[in-house]
Parts: sequence; C-alpha cells; structure tokens
Amino acid sequence: NRRPKSPRSEAAGPTAASRAARDALAANLRARRKALGLTVTALAERSGVSRQAIHAILATGDARLDTVARLAHALNTTAADLLR
Repeated sequence: NRRPKSPRSEAAGPTAASRAARDALAANLRARRKALGLTVTALAERSGVSRQAIHAILATGDARLDTVARLAHALNTTAADLLR
C-alpha cells in the first residue's frame, strides 16, 4: 500500500518537474517575445499584463494560467506552446 503524500511534503518546495515547467515558460516567453521583436513594454500593452508581472514571470516562470493565455494571445501562439 502506498500512502498518499502529506500536504507538508508538497509544501516543502517545487518538484523538479514543476521547476522544469517554470523554466520552460520563462524561456519560451522570452524567445517568442524576442522573435517577434517586442519589448516587455510592448508585450504588456498588447496583453494587458503589467510590465512588472512580465518581468516576474521571466525571472521565476511562475504565472497563473489566465495570465499565460493572455500573453500567448498577444504573442500569436497558444498557452500550450509557451508551457512546453
């Protein structure tokens, strides 16, 4: 019998998989923005996501799914592509 993980063990920190997903989001967001020749300010204006939030996502890869969707739309791609 496998016991379920306790909430405490999950709260200890991000797993390797979640860290990899965050790193991928930050890298894909940066690459797509640069490929389109957009500054962070221009992306903020197109997406309605603040410059500060975009900088934070680029630094940490941490974002809500609705924010990723707004950024993806502004970058003419899908949220799935940004999260790969």
